[in-house]
Amino acid sequence: MKQKIAVVLTLLLAVAILAVFDLVPGERPLDETTGQAVKYFPEYDQVNGARKNEAGNLIFFRLLAKKTIKALASFLTKEEIPDLNTGLKAFKKSIALKYLWSLPDGFSCVTTLTLSFLCNGYSVKYIPIEYFPRKDSKSKFHPIKDTYNYLITVIRMISYFQPLKVYLPVSVFLFITGVVKTLIDYQMIQKMQLSDVIIFTASFIVFCLGVLADLIVAQAKRIGGINEKILKDLVNEIKTKERSVEDQKEKIKSYY
Repeated sequence: MKQKIAVVLTLLLAVAILAVFDLVPGERPLDETTGQAVKYFPEYDQVNGARKNEAGNLIFFRLLAKKTIKALASFLTKEEIPDLNTGLKAFKKSIALKYLWSLPDGFSCVTTLTLSFLCNGYSVKYIPIEYFPRKDSKSKFHPIKDTYNYLITVIRMISYFQPLKVYLPVSVFLFITGVVKTLIDYQMIQKMQLSDVIIFTASFIVFCLGVLADLIVAQAKRIGGINEKILKDLVNEIKTKERSVEDQKEKIKSYY
């Protein structure tokens, strides 16, 4: 929750176009951190530091969990993700503000921001950075709790923005399972069992839920795009009227 509050307040109060986060301060010189990330703008919408090596407690379980979840996230987003939970992140404030609603209360705002950009087609750049030992704190990685939270975060974010990538594989898996089980049942007892029908029905229901979720997301994006366009047009109209008023004032002054 503290991480979410810090991110939200930083974005809302910042006057800069870019926001740069180094979530483990003291590991890297701040000037070096900012310089590394900012030089890739405005070409990219987000720049993340990809750690060259991993350290911390329970290193075997940490690597296993992170590699598995990174592989899942890369598969679902169709993008290579070298470091999903990077501590160094720079991004365009205007884009991040659109997805503040998706930030979780208790776990990994960094991962959520990364997936928000990737799932919505924004350009994300990874740069290699060194992993320096923490000076004033220790890693609190828990192999079961944190792995579960990472997994839920990835699945939730993909479901928010590209639900078919979650629902469709599950539906296909259930359908293939149903086909295989039906063939085995026909070989053994020469008839289809009730469990086969249930599996096929589950596959169809999951597929329908995925299509419905995808339609809802598409509609929400369309409405969001329309609202953003209306807002931009309104701002431009106000600016135009302000310029017109200023021009009229200048004409009146010059007349007198």
